[in-house]
Amino acid sequence: GRWRALARWGRTDLVLARLAEGHTDALAILAEAGAAPVPGALYGVWAARSGGTGAELRGTRVHGLVRFCSGAHTLDRALVVAGDRVVDLDVADPRVRPVEGTWDPVGMAASDSVDVEFAGVPADSLVGPPGFYTARPGFWWGGGGVAAVWLGGAAGVVDDVRGAAGDDPHRLAHLGALHTALAGTD
Repeated sequence: GRWRALARWGRTDLVLARLAEGHTDALAILAEAGAAPVPGALYGVWAARSGGTGAELRGTRVHGLVRFCSGAHTLDRALVVAGDRVVDLDVADPRVRPVEGTWDPVGMAASDSVDVEFAGVPADSLVGPPGFYTARPGFWWGGGGVAAVWLGGAAGVVDDVRGAAGDDPHRLAHLGALHTALAGTD
């Protein structure tokens, strides 16, 4: 059901779907850990580790740089993977610093996705035991949520092509191929 909803949203608003995916994934992670979300908070999951970046836990504080943090300026909270731990952080903490201009997401600028630096943010709320993030059953399901968003985005493109195809048989044949690829992916 979650994947279907994300694909539906992606079909009409890819940015909204991308942010919704992070929020629903965070809520699922918290539920798997037996933890409650902060009431009314908009969540994301920031876990990217590329090019030698990533957050780490030093004692009771989070340090490091995480890339591609969607909603960097708009979320209330983020589940940040810091080494082998998941930390529930308040994004408004001044030690959570979005790094402007670090990613130019053409077509997705409204997703507010930039690198975020963590400068000794207190790890007040650890979620699950060490190794929990990748060991939990929902880890693989969470990746499917991202795929559902992009499936919806592809369906939106096919919708646009359908509207422009007219009655030209060659265009309609290509539209049929796009529809077949989309149906197979679904």
